[in-house]
Amino acid sequence: MNVQELEKLKADIKAEVLKEITGKGYQTSGSKLGVYDEIREKYKKPLLEAYGVYHFNQVWQMIRRLACYKAGVRYVRDLTPSKEVEAADFAEMLCKIMLEGKVKADE
Repeated sequence: MNVQELEKLKADIKAEVLKEITGKGYQTSGSKLGVYDEIREKYKKPLLEAYGVYHFNQVWQMIRRLACYKAGVRYVRDLTPSKEVEAADFAEMLCKIMLEGKVKADE
């Protein structure tokens, strides 16, 4: 097990313990943005320009839902730190696909 995997394992254990103690999800209010949230912020402006506000919200909800299901959970609040990375990678891939598809459709 390399150092990066060990850090993910420690973060997952910490998140599980905090969830057990508090009875809440893994995400804590006031915490810094996770990688999943960074993806949303990175692609928000291009997706808004491509689809408009209403369709952006629909597109993002589907991306979020698919990324969570791909990571094996139902809700964003249930993403452990290691699963959050997996969900973020998948969400980024979907954002790129949505932007490429919109450009091709407009041509």
